[in-house]
Amino acid sequence: MTDSTSSLASRRALEALRAGVPNRDAVAALGSLQTAVEDRFNELLAAIGAPSGGEP
Repeated sequence: MTDSTSSLASRRALEALRAGVPNRDAVAALGSLQTAVEDRFNELLAAIGAPSGGEP
């Protein structure tokens, strides 16, 4: 990530938190305390695997 991209992501994260609506930049910067939800989501993703033929 370049400095300008990092700066933009930081500004978006701060603005999202200020507005009370966290976005991906805020979550990436702060992380998540919902590890059980993340673990279950990753389990479900792994369970479905990649579609056959490589097409979505």
